[in-house]
Amino acid sequence: GTLSNHSIVLPPEDDLDTSLRFVAMCTKSGRPVLARYVLRQLLGSDFAQAIGSSPPKKSALVLAAVSFMYGTGHQGKAAECLSEYTTRLTESKLESNEQISRCHAKFAEWHNSSDANYHFLPPDRRLERATELDPKNHSAWRMWATVHKNMASRRDKFLSMHRGGKKKDDDKDAVRDDAELNAYVEQAIHGFLQCAEAQHFLLQDILGLLSLWFTFSVGEAQETAIKERVHVDA
Repeated sequence: GTLSNHSIVLPPEDDLDTSLRFVAMCTKSGRPVLARYVLRQLLGSDFAQAIGSSPPKKSALVLAAVSFMYGTGHQGKAAECLSEYTTRLTESKLESNEQISRCHAKFAEWHNSSDANYHFLPPDRRLERATELDPKNHSAWRMWATVHKNMASRRDKFLSMHRGGKKKDDDKDAVRDDAELNAYVEQAIHGFLQCAEAQHFLLQDILGLLSLWFTFSVGEAQETAIKERVHVDA
């Protein structure tokens, strides 16, 4: 087929960007057999062994491979491979901080979207590393905001369960005075605003900010920052 003809002219490893775009397209369109075929040409039949080899493979290739593993039912192995690879890539200094940042952000994305506990760094620490390495990584900041927004919602539900018999006004005071909840809200707002700083402010970020503003107690400085970003009249 077309893929075979292309491979004759130019091996997949010599046109990595095109090969990985093809893998992503096949994965999204529900054609894992084709995606696996290309990845095997690039890595061999044992993805985990290839990812663990030295020197470290290119991060774009590894991210494609572990994403394929994760999406085809091998979540634990994918997380293990990515965690170990990220450590070795950091030590090798073969790629930029921006690329290493993407690895941390991908792991945090998995952790946040799954109930599984892979016993590695928690998502907030992964995201902290991702944003330290690349302050303009809008995907990492968006995930940072989402993680802390979810934490805030869980904390709010926990507080609600322990407010039985209290008046509504007392409930509001309890929420306003809860340091843990306020810290989550503050960090969530910070994450959404950093997306704006990275010039990648989407509608979902605006909705996330407005949701936090209307649901929780927001400080005056944060309220002003939100209004400036979403152009809300006082």
